[in-house]
Amino acid sequence: MIQLIVDQTNLYARQRKVKHWTDTNSKEITAFLGLLVVFSFHHVPSTELYWSTDPLFCVPPISNVMPVKCFKKLLQCLHINDNSLMPAKGAAHYDKIYKIRPLVEKLNRQLSAQCICTSSQSIDEAMVLFKGRSKIKQYMPMKPTKRRYKVWVRCDAKVGYAFQFDIYTGKADGSQVDVSLGGRVVSNLTQSLQGKDVHVAFDNYFSSQKLMEDLYNDDIYATATVCCNRKDLPDLARQKSDMTRGDFRWHSREHTTYIKWKDTKDVHILTTAFHQSAVEVNRKKKDGSVLKVSCPLAVREYTKRMGGVDRFDQRRQVYSVSRRSRRWWLRLFYFLLDASLMNAHLLYTSVHVEEPINQLEFRKHVFVRLVNNFTSRGRRASGTVNFLRRHCHKKDNKPAGVPEKIRLEGVGIHLPEKTAKFRRCRQCSSRMNNKQPRYQCKVCLVPLCIEPSFSRFHCK
Repeated sequence: MIQLIVDQTNLYARQRKVKHWTDTNSKEITAFLGLLVVFSFHHVPSTELYWSTDPLFCVPPISNVMPVKCFKKLLQCLHINDNSLMPAKGAAHYDKIYKIRPLVEKLNRQLSAQCICTSSQSIDEAMVLFKGRSKIKQYMPMKPTKRRYKVWVRCDAKVGYAFQFDIYTGKADGSQVDVSLGGRVVSNLTQSLQGKDVHVAFDNYFSSQKLMEDLYNDDIYATATVCCNRKDLPDLARQKSDMTRGDFRWHSREHTTYIKWKDTKDVHILTTAFHQSAVEVNRKKKDGSVLKVSCPLAVREYTKRMGGVDRFDQRRQVYSVSRRSRRWWLRLFYFLLDASLMNAHLLYTSVHVEEPINQLEFRKHVFVRLVNNFTSRGRRASGTVNFLRRHCHKKDNKPAGVPEKIRLEGVGIHLPEKTAKFRRCRQCSSRMNNKQPRYQCKVCLVPLCIEPSFSRFHCK
């Protein structure tokens, strides 16, 4: 994906004949993404303030990576797809998200490939704020975020890991009339789950009797709320009943069961996964006391399994890289980067159970690893080294200025290379004994004496 961004960014700069442009490379784009990551948890009113001379705003670990003009030039030319090959509007292969389509497809495959498919998942919409001009922007006055992009997401029900997503681009030409939009969304997002005995929960926007049966035939169990006036529901759904709180009635057809439960109001559920048995749930009164209410098992399980996308949205927005932009697709690019970071953190914590770290600490380490001592300036400034020294090493070890994951990993690839000038040895120099070799580590980019500093530096 990095190489795709590099190639398309250089191609766009040549096509537009951008002034003062020098072709970028994978190291620079990786460091650019690292800066976007650190922007998510280190906020200032304006991007230029990261490079300000005012000590109240200046952030040396950011400003030492590249000049502000270089960052703006990369942001200006950032591209994912070739504009010269874009189909014209009205053409057979016209795509409203053509500019970002390659990244969407690549990331969709990787999100599912990097994680084992869980048995309980949920499908819902995620919000991507955008107030500019765009043909795929949706206006929903009853939602907290009124102007936004609509992204359908399939997530793990417990932690919110995003397995697959689909960006809504409006009504599709030639779509099936007998299949609702919600039905098409669920069918597309669950196509890879066929035959895996997975349970999926979704709300009444997607649900229908036909969809539940189609999912069951694909060995996918489902539970969903449903509108009482939806087609193919039994007469029980539209009848006014005299049920008291805690009562429920049900009706089965083929493999799908419809359940009508009386809580403070009627609740309508469709399920192919749970029996019509009753359990007890707690309801709190106005005076603070707890009331035990009888509830169908399907309703309780639906409530437990439906919050996956909400957890995804909640985690994603805590430290979002998203920033204001006039280009419509940049907001979607930031959404993809946020989703990748959040999923990566969930995978990291699932593997490192004994030493978990929070999302802020994880993003800090991601920033350090992506930048990897890169700088496009004429000399390596000390601000980045000091930042790494303070935050990337234990206090009882001698600070080396390079993260241990780089310094100690794959030691066989760390080879000395000759430099153009003499530089102070990182390992053995001191105030009283200043040694300036002409060699540095090819990976760490740290000046070192060949003997004995080179071997000592790369081991604990």
